[in-house]
Amino acid sequence: MEAFLTLTDEDLKELGISHVDSRRQILSAICDLRSGKGRERQQYADTMSSFNSTLKARVLAEGADMSQWLPDETDPHVPMTKSRMS
Repeated sequence: MEAFLTLTDEDLKELGISHVDSRRQILSAICDLRSGKGRERQQYADTMSSFNSTLKARVLAEGADMSQWLPDETDPHVPMTKSRMS
């Protein structure tokens, strides 16, 4: 990943990526990752996962039925966290 973040337009050309738009998209993604947008997304997903776990623990401790408020673990619209990926 560290090497990927250092790639330049010339590096991409040497790697055989000749299409200008493709190189531009890759360089844009590299720029986003360097600026922390990737980390921000991961931090958001981790925060939501932590909140969800805390909420579930409280609901179970109190014995309340709040299943309608909790997302389904298999819901494709819920960001996949590290614990769901493993």
